[in-house]
Amino acid sequence: VRLTTADAQRMQHADTPFAPFAGESTLAWIEHVNRFEPEGQRDSCAMHDPLAVAVVTRPELVTFVDAHVSIVTGDGQARGVMITDLLRTDDAPPANCRVATKVDASAFTDHFLTLVGGL
Repeated sequence: VRLTTADAQRMQHADTPFAPFAGESTLAWIEHVNRFEPEGQRDSCAMHDPLAVAVVTRPELVTFVDAHVSIVTGDGQARGVMITDLLRTDDAPPANCRVATKVDASAFTDHFLTLVGGL
């Protein structure tokens, strides 16, 4: 999910104490990250953490699937790598968690802007 310059400008023009500050800060952040983003993702910023927080109270924003997740431990180049098995084979390990595989980006953005716009 990405927040666009237009989204930030919407926050910036809200008639509340916090939203304009959030909009100005977001515009500054977008300007900063534009230097590092691929061509198709400029003029926006990623919303990883806000999406994760929103899903706690609005799980319908994402589609979950059962999965088996393990982390490579020990020494070596792969140390700390997460391996996810989406259980699509006959010999798949048992599920040990649920992972989000899809997101309703527009519903999240509307939810986020509504919440921030009220602050």
